Amino acid sequence: LHERHARPSLLPTTTAGRWAIGLALGGVALFVLAIIVSNPGMEESRRVPMFLLTVPAFAGLIGSGIATAIAWFRSGERSLLVLATMLPALFGLYFVVGELVFPH
Repeated sequence: LHERHARPSLLPTTTAGRWAIGLALGGVALFVLAIIVSNPGMEESRRVPMFLLTVPAFAGLIGSGIATAIAWFRSGERSLLVLATMLPALFGLYFVVGELVFPH
């Protein structure tokens, strides 16, 4: 079979594909951590401003989308897991653009 028409796999086979998955997992983990540590029920001295964790989380999600595009189109990645990382990346991009265009 031609490489372009190769059968899709579950796990990534390229370095860019592994980066895409790592960045997506890191972004999601930072979001979960932001929710936990910015809990209003915590005492004031232990709380972390949500901004300090959500900005790197969005950067990780958008970076995973860029890495996914590079892996898919330039490196010939055919992993379904790498393709699935595009969904959180699009969510992150949609949210950031929405906040910049329509601030509140």
